[in-house]
Amino acid sequence: MEEVKIKDRTYRISVIPPALLPFTKRISVLLKAEPKNFDEACESREELDKILQKLFAETVQPQPMKEDEYVIFNALTKLTNEALKEARFFRSGTRGSPQAVQPDVSDASE
Repeated sequence: MEEVKIKDRTYRISVIPPALLPFTKRISVLLKAEPKNFDEACESREELDKILQKLFAETVQPQPMKEDEYVIFNALTKLTNEALKEARFFRSGTRGSPQAVQPDVSDASE
């Protein structure tokens, strides 16, 4: 766990668990997509909010205020990328051995 301070608030964040890493990829897609119209923009906003709430529920205590979400999300992606770099899995040719899977979640916060 790591602490993130924003003004007078302190949040404790933890690494994004592997099962939630696909959420970060979806966040990246939503942030980079250009909505074609107002309705599509509203749908993207709703989906983004649901994903962030799920992600924060699993990784942040206490739950962040709306105005802190961007900073918290960036801190989460940074912490997770650092953890992924520290975890060194080497590919081997034997069946059933660990594969090197190190997704970079940093593009989601750009």
